[in-house]
Amino acid sequence: MLCKKVQADSKREVDRDVHAWLRSLWEVYKTILDLLKNNARMEDCYHETARKGFQFCRENQRQLEFKRLCDTLRNHQNNAKSNNYNADNAVNPNNPDTIQRMLETRFKQMEVAIECNLWREAQQTVDDLFSLMQSKGGKRGPRPTFISQYYEGLAKIFWNGNNPVFHAAALLKHFALHKKQSRTFDERAEELANAAVLAVMSIPLNKNLDKTRQMDMEVDHVKERNRRFATLLKTATIPTRDSLRNDLNNKDVVSAASPSVQRLYSLIECEFTPLSLCRDAKPLLEEIVSHDKFADLNKYSELLRKVIFMRFAGQLSRVYSSVTIDSFLEMACIVSAAEAEKWLVQASNRNSSEYGAIHAKIDHMNRGIHFSVGDFHSVSLRSQLQTLGIALTVATAKLFPEQDVNQDEFIKDRIFTDVEKRLDEDHKKVFSRKRLIERRKEQNEKAEMIKAQQVNYSFFISKKI
Repeated sequence: MLCKKVQADSKREVDRDVHAWLRSLWEVYKTILDLLKNNARMEDCYHETARKGFQFCRENQRQLEFKRLCDTLRNHQNNAKSNNYNADNAVNPNNPDTIQRMLETRFKQMEVAIECNLWREAQQTVDDLFSLMQSKGGKRGPRPTFISQYYEGLAKIFWNGNNPVFHAAALLKHFALHKKQSRTFDERAEELANAAVLAVMSIPLNKNLDKTRQMDMEVDHVKERNRRFATLLKTATIPTRDSLRNDLNNKDVVSAASPSVQRLYSLIECEFTPLSLCRDAKPLLEEIVSHDKFADLNKYSELLRKVIFMRFAGQLSRVYSSVTIDSFLEMACIVSAAEAEKWLVQASNRNSSEYGAIHAKIDHMNRGIHFSVGDFHSVSLRSQLQTLGIALTVATAKLFPEQDVNQDEFIKDRIFTDVEKRLDEDHKKVFSRKRLIERRKEQNEKAEMIKAQQVNYSFFISKKI
């Protein structure tokens, strides 16, 4: 007991000494920054001290001090803009070299904030970075490595904030920038392409924007948030799942991805055979989860399984009126029975579903699942009829190409004949309408003149009386 008492006392003394040392070192960093905040000759020392302060906070897990350090740097920058920077040795915030140093410090700040899971501080740092990169003084513009770090950090922030659409858009920007810089295919390009393709595929299937929360879109602050995120990505419009999927094809992102990711994309977005979709996608998902080169992409696994399951269940509900639970689970082999039931119940709730409504009822007593198409005028049924009509038109054109050409010629000739017959008649109608308008205009003018004469006459009579 005496030994334990002595060890506990010594441990408390050591902790007290370490705490005092950390506090003293923090005060040193803070004092140096306050002294050098407006000294142009000591800018390098100022920013080096700030970066060492970030390193100190990361190594010792000093989150509160890190927030204070970020606020201090932000206040120094705002004060430098408001003060007279024409004085001797004053920091000029519009100087390109000064902006470049600020960018380096802010990127280090964003990196440490993400590593320490301080996402609110990381978001504020991204806003500071965007303002610096848009400043007029930075004529040279940020280095390509900085822009790459910017989009990479944005992607992590959007992922943590549960914004899959903007997360995928940031990854697409990152891939496009890397492709522009390297101009050659390398392993890094394949990694970025894999991440971008999987991120786009994992976006919920609901076709409305961020389009996962239709009720929230009525709130002004949500609209403003989406516009601000689009501005940070330097895009003119707010991205959607369909627009991002088009970007994948237009920018050759899919072709740069690994073969397993290309095959998975083809299964989900192109071929789409619902009865075998889950069975065909299962080995590809297992490869993505187990392979070392996909270690950073495991986070997309559950979302991809949910997207695949929802596409499978949605198509099944349009084709079949009922199916047994055993056969349903056999076809949906990528999910467990508990997950299948949970996701079906979520999809049945039209207001809260992120993947579109699926009208399904689970009958555990008779071991069956019953589907219903719902209202005849529903969007899903109309889209199916449109798809059927387009497919029939394409099939008819392929089966009877000559008949299609002859029919087009016949329709064209009939249109020209009708136009020639109706040309003279249309001219006569136009001229008669013109004459009618002129006649009515003259009548209105005469009526106004008569009315004015009557008013003048009555005024004259009243004055004479």
